[in-house]
Amino acid sequence: MELNWEQKKVLKIQYRPIVVIAGPGTGKTRTLVAKLQNLITSQKNNPSKILALTFTRKASQEIKERLKDNFKNKAFIGTFHSLAFQFVSQVEQFEIENDEDYERLLLEFLELLKNKKINLNFSHVLVDEFQDTSEVQYEILKIISPKNIIVIGDPYQSIYSFRGANFGIFEAFKKDFPEYREIKLSENYRSYKNITTVSQKLFPEITKLHNIKKEEGEVKLIEFLNHKAEADFIVSTIMSGTGGVDLNSVNEGDQKFSDFAVIYRNHFLRESVENALKQSGIPYQMVGGGSIWEKKETKSLIEKIKKYEGREDKLSKLVKKFSEDSEILSLVKRFDKYKDGIKRFLEYVEDLEGREFYDPNLNCVTLLTMHASKGLEFENVFIIGFEENFNEKRSDIDEEKRLLYVSMTRAKQKLYLMYSRRRNGKVMKVSRFLKDLRDEKLIEMIDPKMEKIIKRIERKKLKKAQISLF
Repeated sequence: MELNWEQKKVLKIQYRPIVVIAGPGTGKTRTLVAKLQNLITSQKNNPSKILALTFTRKASQEIKERLKDNFKNKAFIGTFHSLAFQFVSQVEQFEIENDEDYERLLLEFLELLKNKKINLNFSHVLVDEFQDTSEVQYEILKIISPKNIIVIGDPYQSIYSFRGANFGIFEAFKKDFPEYREIKLSENYRSYKNITTVSQKLFPEITKLHNIKKEEGEVKLIEFLNHKAEADFIVSTIMSGTGGVDLNSVNEGDQKFSDFAVIYRNHFLRESVENALKQSGIPYQMVGGGSIWEKKETKSLIEKIKKYEGREDKLSKLVKKFSEDSEILSLVKRFDKYKDGIKRFLEYVEDLEGREFYDPNLNCVTLLTMHASKGLEFENVFIIGFEENFNEKRSDIDEEKRLLYVSMTRAKQKLYLMYSRRRNGKVMKVSRFLKDLRDEKLIEMIDPKMEKIIKRIERKKLKKAQISLF
């Protein structure tokens, strides 16, 4: 796809810091990759002198996949941690055993840079998802960055304060690099109109996005009696859209299971949906915590399988020696048809790990947290638990609003905001953010089943009132 005029401006600017504000679906990665290729091909820069930093391995992998083969192994494309490890390990022995070691690694890297025990000489530095940069990472950037630094991201998608990210990082950059030029990407290639219109109402001050897609789309707020009714609605909507799991279904839908995602703030919210999907036979995958790949047993199993790499044992037979987990067994069976099934499985796991264990090739519904949804997109998105359930601190409220914004903007065609009157025995209130979102494009409705119950209760009340008159 050809670059738009805003994206082309990013390519034209040279020899100065650049700030690119890229809202959801505006082609951030495409712009970053185009800039990288332009620096190497048109401007004849040495690829080994170019550094592209990403927040996750998934993002690094995506950039490498989009780059031409002859470039991707010459420029350094990776995370802050992979950069730090590469250079720190050249100076001293450093082992990573737990999450705390990753933070210690960055601090050690910063110290070595300050003491000039490590000297980096990059001609260009590009930073993806700049809003996720922590204070330590930013200090590293200030030391290693030449005049030609490009930071790209969206302050309204800053959702990692618990990892040290700072909402004001873009303003700090502008003070530290006063010669910067700012470009805002405003053309949205992902979502239908109504999804963009409603989601942007969370932040009236935001740069308005213009939709390339002309379809209207749907945004619905649906009230349910309880979390079970919420889960039943999700299952029936997926069944209706896909034709269900019955191969002989007469009413076959035109969508795939992979077109649907269920997004939630906390893991406990997914349980009723997961149970409903299991009972209906709808296939699903979980991303991040709760995923089978995050279990200790699975990690231990993979380490055992690695010892058999290069052998031609049947993978499922090998796995049965170490595990009785039916979910794992069904996953590995597809590799049995290959002579080198063990090798292929380990390559698959390595690839999945780079994507935070999200497999885009599986035809199944995706269950994931709001944080894990960042960077992904789906035709239809259900956001469950659209209720009051967090602290009153101003900073928490602001970040919760940004989390909701990130989640809503994952949707392409249809977006469902779902609220239950009762959840796990507790009476719930609808989210305070509803007042921000109210718009003629937002369809507010009650679950049809709940509507029937309300009418039945009202009829009973009326009958009692009539009897009391006699």
